[in-house]
Formats: sequence, structure tokens, C-alpha cells
Amino acid sequence: MVSLEGQEVLVELRDVTKTYGRAPNVFVAIERVNLRIRAGEFVGMLGPSGSGKSTLLRMIAGLTPPSAGEILYRGQRLAGVNPH
Repeated sequence: MVSLEGQEVLVELRDVTKTYGRAPNVFVAIERVNLRIRAGEFVGMLGPSGSGKSTLLRMIAGLTPPSAGEILYRGQRLAGVNPH
């Protein structure tokens, strides 16, 4: 097994939450996810239908904003990043 400890963190999620709806009818799709993905690392997500896998990937891709928390790419927040 190869250690990736010294590798750059490419993607970082800090307390990422995604909710839909408004009080009192709020649906929590993702709650306080923390994750670091380093250069050279392969990551898989497993879970039943409706568990938030696609929602999490859409947030990492910048297609859906998180309701709370922050997502960073190479240390820069994804919110407001120029896609080009």
C-alpha cells in the first residue's frame, strides 16, 4: 500500500450540509460531511438509493451549492470560482 500522507489535498469538504425545503418541512439530504481527497487517491461512495451520493457529487462538482459548510479545491472555496 502506498502512503499519500504527504500529497496535496485536492478536494476538501468542511461540515458540508445540504437541505431542501423550508421550515417546518426541511429535508436534510447531507449533514456535516467532512472529507479530504488527496492527489493520487481513488474514492468511492456506497449507499442505498436516496442516501445523498449524487447530491454530494453535484456539490463537489460545483453544480449545486451546499446549504452550509464549505467545499475547497486546492485550498480555494468553490463558491465564486471561475470555471475557466
